[in-house]
Amino acid sequence: MVKTLRTFVRQANAWCNNVAPQLSERVLMITGGAASVLFVLFVIALPPFSFTSGTITITEGESAANIAAALKEARVIRSATALELFLRLSGADSRVRAGTYKFAQPESLVAIEQRLLKADYGI
Repeated sequence: MVKTLRTFVRQANAWCNNVAPQLSERVLMITGGAASVLFVLFVIALPPFSFTSGTITITEGESAANIAAALKEARVIRSATALELFLRLSGADSRVRAGTYKFAQPESLVAIEQRLLKADYGI
């Protein structure tokens, strides 16, 4: 009985040293991936919970930071930083069309970016 218990303890120890760390890494990777997806959905895909309809005027040559800040202040977007980075990384920060945009309903960050690039004023 003691010999069987010692063998079991050795085998359990070996399993913990060999298999458990690999499982922990997998669990960590899956958890991190899921958290990243949820973050992206929360920041980029979903409009703000406190959305209010309104209009925003963008002047010719206005920076992506100023545009994003105005949209955030008007509660059209959830994150000014996310929109600014999105515009810069896609190379669209210098292609935003000037004009007065009306936002009557909540939209995703991607939809808002497309409206700004296509001059879809919503009026």
